[in-house]
Amino acid sequence: MLLLPPRTPRALYCSTMADMITEIKSAKAIPVVLTPFPVMDLWSNYIGKQLSADVEALSKTLGFPIVNTRRVLEKYPVHTIFLNDGIHLTTFAHSLVAAELAQTISKTEQLWQ
Repeated sequence: MLLLPPRTPRALYCSTMADMITEIKSAKAIPVVLTPFPVMDLWSNYIGKQLSADVEALSKTLGFPIVNTRRVLEKYPVHTIFLNDGIHLTTFAHSLVAAELAQTISKTEQLWQ
């Protein structure tokens, strides 16, 4: 397997995410961030897990809600989550993420009222 570094260096990903979150919050909006989605490729998943951990850390530091898509989807068999290409999610998987996103938004709205 050819292990290429991610196209966006991890430090740049983190600083860009932090800048975007800060800008959104300065506009008095509430960002809700989804972590990178899992895929069937081991190397991409390895990078995605690191970036998901970075998003979680930023969430704690900067105070914004997230949906960890990996945690939502890891409970289910792979064949129910991915289409045959191993990258795109099934309708079922999208519905799981959407439900978690709706719940996160609902909780966030309750905190702001």
